[in-house]
Amino acid sequence: MERRLLYLTLLILGILTLSSFYLSWSVDRGMGEITIERRVIEPEPGHQVSFLVYQPRTANHYQPMPIVLTIHGLAGSKERMYAFNIELARRNFTVVSVDLPGHGDSPLPFQPDQYHSMAEDAYAALRFVQNTWPQVDNEAYGVLSHSLGLRVAVELQDFTIAPLAYVTVGDVGQTDEGGYVDLPGNLLMALGESDEMIPASTALDAIRYVTGNASAEAGVTYGSFTTETAYKLAFAQTNHLFEATDPTIVSESVAWLVQGVQGGNHLQHTLDPMSQIFSFKTAGMMGGTLSLLASVLPFMALIYSFIPKRMRPRRIPSDSPSLSASRRVVYGSLLGALPIAVYAITSSVGLELENSGMALLDSMFATGLGLFYILTAVGMA
Repeated sequence: MERRLLYLTLLILGILTLSSFYLSWSVDRGMGEITIERRVIEPEPGHQVSFLVYQPRTANHYQPMPIVLTIHGLAGSKERMYAFNIELARRNFTVVSVDLPGHGDSPLPFQPDQYHSMAEDAYAALRFVQNTWPQVDNEAYGVLSHSLGLRVAVELQDFTIAPLAYVTVGDVGQTDEGGYVDLPGNLLMALGESDEMIPASTALDAIRYVTGNASAEAGVTYGSFTTETAYKLAFAQTNHLFEATDPTIVSESVAWLVQGVQGGNHLQHTLDPMSQIFSFKTAGMMGGTLSLLASVLPFMALIYSFIPKRMRPRRIPSDSPSLSASRRVVYGSLLGALPIAVYAITSSVGLELENSGMALLDSMFATGLGLFYILTAVGMA
């Protein structure tokens, strides 16, 4: 009877896991409305650029379709931009989402401050799609960046074909000296009110700087798309980590790019920017992961039930007094905090080594992870 219960539990958890991941997979494709292609190109021999191409199966109100280029932030990837990629593709955009060097599927080393080189990679992916896909506009495009991606995106304004509109999420382009990078026109700045890296006051200073209006506020569009002087600051109730999946930020970004790239009249003929499905992918991924983790316990219990009793581990009697519950909690917390602290330290050290050109591996945070494994192995030896 006990095994039957374990089998039933595993069956239920297995169904939950598979259905959750299938939901995530389906939402990624717009519930059948979107196609996704993985591509790798070599602008130069041995220099690979990996990217995803999202396209609606049937475009409405706009042919040929313009492109939106999405650029992730530090330690991100093209897949992590799924909220924007899905919702933009559902609104008659072809979306090109790239992996920066040292991230995702890119085999290239990450080199801090090489933003122009990263922009060249993103531009190469963009031009490849514009010149290869027959139903795509070969010039009109916008760019959406998250965090560090803004430093790459602003480089594109000096390329042969520049973006028509920009969205920056989680960054306003402030430099270490207190100034700003060369911010382009037709720019939306979208941030969380609780962003740990960009205080609300800093964001307000940025919108006042680019507009030249000392009283500029969030939620107001200043200037005009026609004259490439449109600017807006949008806040959402979130922090830096969750800005890329915040419904308000996604809605503001979609509306801005539809107006700036397709034209303001198209906003009336496309899906409501708040009509979103990407959150179901988030729920599917979380549900599948939790179900998979939960299945470990009944699976181990089932394996244990097949072990002969004579071979099962036995408790070793001990005369030592047992610790009180409070002490067990304290000691357990300390033991749990130790590897977390070591991981945080090795990650910070590894990032500094990568920034100074002394990376152990050509992948973001791989040096820190390698140091963590080395210290763990030494500690267990």
